Amino acid sequence: ALEFKAFLLEQSTRVIPRLEALLPNVNGLELLQWLNALVIGLAQLSQPAAAMKPILERSEFQALKVDFESALTRSLSALLRGLKEQS
Repeated sequence: ALEFKAFLLEQSTRVIPRLEALLPNVNGLELLQWLNALVIGLAQLSQPAAAMKPILERSEFQALKVDFESALTRSLSALLRGLKEQS
């Protein structure tokens, strides 16, 4: 676990300056944490448990189905637009 976190931190230090250059008033590490939370949460929503799959196929529950790629694209775009407006 320690090696994995050290690897993540080392990789993050290469990306953070680029993010902060694009969004000067944003903490790059914090933004990466938000992105991580978005990916994890949307991945879980888009891959329901086996017991939920037949329920989500019913027409009355179609609105609860999550397409990972579409949801990530839209939520990330909204997050970045909001951050740009704050900058």
